[in-house]
Amino acid sequence: MKLPRKVCVDVEQNPSITNANKRAREWCGSVVGAIVWLSSILPNATYVFRGHADANWDLQSSLFRAKKPANLRELQKEEAELLKLVSRDFWFRREFDFTPADSVRRSSYERTVAVLQHHGVPTRLLDATADPLVGLYFAVVGRFSASDMDDVDGSVVFIRNVGSGDNLPIHVVAAPLVSERVSAQRAHFIAPTPDGKPGTASGDTIAFDFFNVSATNGSLTNFDNLIDNYLTGSFSGRPPAKAPNILAFHVPRELKAACRDVLRSMGISAKTLFPGSEGFRKELAGL
Repeated sequence: MKLPRKVCVDVEQNPSITNANKRAREWCGSVVGAIVWLSSILPNATYVFRGHADANWDLQSSLFRAKKPANLRELQKEEAELLKLVSRDFWFRREFDFTPADSVRRSSYERTVAVLQHHGVPTRLLDATADPLVGLYFAVVGRFSASDMDDVDGSVVFIRNVGSGDNLPIHVVAAPLVSERVSAQRAHFIAPTPDGKPGTASGDTIAFDFFNVSATNGSLTNFDNLIDNYLTGSFSGRPPAKAPNILAFHVPRELKAACRDVLRSMGISAKTLFPGSEGFRKELAGL
């Protein structure tokens, strides 16, 4: 899903600070504060967060990108075939020491897809986190080194934490504890509702993977004003009665390095988010 410009929030840099590095650090502190504050004051809504190192990335699951299904039913069929393959795989059973689900109706389904997702197998899940700082971390680090995506803008996407009964085509679930990384990252999964309803555009089409989510539920102008007030030290105004389902904080490319430094000083780094040897390897790579 390409996020429309109207859902994107910009935090301006302070032009009175002449030192570029200091200006970047102040911006980083401002956006961290704004994200934490905004996520706490939105009425009747809680959010999960997803960091995109490239603001142009779509909100699409890895299975959707791999298979390009025409509708939600086809996406479910692709997942069903994947589960059948996994359930018959001896090596999977031996390595993870449990019987994987062969369908969505099995009690081990969530654990199965969580393990697959954590090991890079395409699934219909989308990774997210309950911690906005973790979301910002993934918006400012590259794929292979810390700085290999510093030439493009990033974004932190807010996605409303909706349940399967909230008349929207998605739901948010806490990731099963299949690894220490789940706890460290406060990991959650965003998923289409298993039966394809409620809320899909029609019985046969899904416009943006499983995201047929209203971006205009709530006044973004009021939210922009609230953020401006917060950043200037004024806390006047009230949030709208309805919080938007999607918001995105824009992360300018020239500020990514400063963000990484600030986050590291707050204990958010590869070493803390990827416990064990993976975090050690990423730390050596500068991630």
